[in-house]
Amino acid sequence: MLNKSVVLQCSGEIIPDIYALDKLGAGHDGSVFRFNAKALKILKYDYKVRRDRNLMTLDKAIYFRDNLRLRRIACPIDVFFDEEEKFAGYVMDYYDDVTKEENQRKINVSSFSGEDLLEAIEDLEEDFEYFFFFLSSESYSLLFFFFLFCYLLWFLFYVSLIFWK
Repeated sequence: MLNKSVVLQCSGEIIPDIYALDKLGAGHDGSVFRFNAKALKILKYDYKVRRDRNLMTLDKAIYFRDNLRLRRIACPIDVFFDEEEKFAGYVMDYYDDVTKEENQRKINVSSFSGEDLLEAIEDLEEDFEYFFFFLSSESYSLLFFFFLFCYLLWFLFYVSLIFWK
C-alpha cells in the first residue's frame, strides 16, 4: 500500500498519508482526495513528463492560484509538496457531487427561484469569460474550445429560458 506524506504550502499543514484520505476520483492527470473542506489532487508523472505533455506544473498551479478568481469552477488555491520537497499536487475547494444519489440534498423547490438560476448563470458567464481570456495560450487551445462549446450551450439554454416564459 502506498504511503505519501505531503505538506500544504500556504498553511504548512502536514498530511501524514494522502492515500489514507477518502478518494474522490482519478483521471489521466492524477487522483483526487478529500481533506476537510478541500480536494487534494496528487499528480502523476515527474516534472519532465508533465512539462512535455503540457500537464499541470508547479509554475502553472501557482499562476492559477494567484490569478484565477472563479466562482463556479474549481481551480488551484494552494499547492503541496512531498517529503522530498518535490511538487506533488494542488489543493482546490471541495464541492459535493450533487449528481450522486448519496449526496442529494433535500431542497425545497419553492426556495429556488428563477432569479437564483439567472444569478448562477451570470456567475458561470463571468467565469467562462474570465477563463476564455485566461486560456489564450496555445497550450490550452483544446480546453478553450471545450469551454467555448459549454458557453454556447449555456447561451442556448439562456435564450430558451427567455422564450419559454
